[in-house]
Amino acid sequence: MSKKNRMAELHAQKELLVIEIKYEDCEETGYRKYNFDEMRTQFDKKIDELEVDAEMRQEGWNDKQRDYAMDNMTNENLSLNDEREDQWKQKNLKKY
Repeated sequence: MSKKNRMAELHAQKELLVIEIKYEDCEETGYRKYNFDEMRTQFDKKIDELEVDAEMRQEGWNDKQRDYAMDNMTNENLSLNDEREDQWKQKNLKKY
């Protein structure tokens, strides 16, 4: 299985956080020097994006629940108003 196909399979199973591995190879010593600061910056940026996404999803859910609650309250109030109006009509129309 190619690397690209393997990555596609992993993405299908779960979401992955991907950052570029930054490094320089020293030709003289063969030592690989990683730029951890840059990689940490990339990682922190991705985490910040996920936090914003999570907050927006939560706010959206909360707004949706508030809308449902307001709709239910409005429907209940309309029903109560209709009942009160019917009761008033029955009570007051008998007088006339």
